[in-house]
Amino acid sequence: MRLSALTVACATLLIGCGSDSDTDNSWSNQQLFDTIKCSNLRLGKPSQPDSYCTANSGYAWGDWDHEHGYCKGQYCFEDKSPAPEHPGLTRFIQGELIPVYYLGSEDPRFAKAMDRAEAIVGYPMFDRSGGVIELELGEWWEPIDYSHLPTEWGFIWSQGTSPGNCSSGTVSKGPNMSNLVSYLADRNQGLLRNVPDEFTWINIDSGAEIPGEGCTIIADDEVTLHELGHALGMGNHFQGFGDGAAFDANAERVLRTMYSPHNPPGQPFDALYPED
Repeated sequence: MRLSALTVACATLLIGCGSDSDTDNSWSNQQLFDTIKCSNLRLGKPSQPDSYCTANSGYAWGDWDHEHGYCKGQYCFEDKSPAPEHPGLTRFIQGELIPVYYLGSEDPRFAKAMDRAEAIVGYPMFDRSGGVIELELGEWWEPIDYSHLPTEWGFIWSQGTSPGNCSSGTVSKGPNMSNLVSYLADRNQGLLRNVPDEFTWINIDSGAEIPGEGCTIIADDEVTLHELGHALGMGNHFQGFGDGAAFDANAERVLRTMYSPHNPPGQPFDALYPED
């Protein structure tokens, strides 16, 4: 597999996470900015005292591998230029809707999560016209033929394809996987699409019949929104986003600030506009 260091990424895997912990509503603006940086950019380690994030999956930005033709990270520039020395906020571009598909059927949780995300940021984010699709799935390592889809990238919601018996959701480059997805960005660090031959799979619920001891394999609404948050650029967990609650008021504030019109892609993390 490619990107062996990123093969199993805790940042995209929510295991047995509840949604009933207390929310810390006393964050200062600086704490908010630091949380956005460590979640979106994923710098540092959880053991560092200035880190507000956990489940660190490594650095987000990577250079394009010209020899083998893939992105050595989660984000690469579309023109295949080197990774930025001092990257800023990396997110999808306002006004350019993300294509969305549903594998097999449309679970009500999918629409509810997208509705909530759009309500949080305050504008439309998703093109849902792709609807229900069928794909021929083989073993997890076998390539999937997406050629009949009307777009070359997008999000694929899928029920019952989170891997193992101790996971209720993952965001990955395929079903029953936890491999990180890679995206292409413009020079302003606005995400444009997935790298060639990859879609973003948002896998909800495990296909296992019996959960592991102390584990949850069915995603509730908060977990479903949590996984969508990962797909939108919230990489690492923090309090209220996988630490304690799956998605609470802290996570809402991070997502709203990340996608504020005041904070376009490339905005320095120390110059973000705080949204309440």
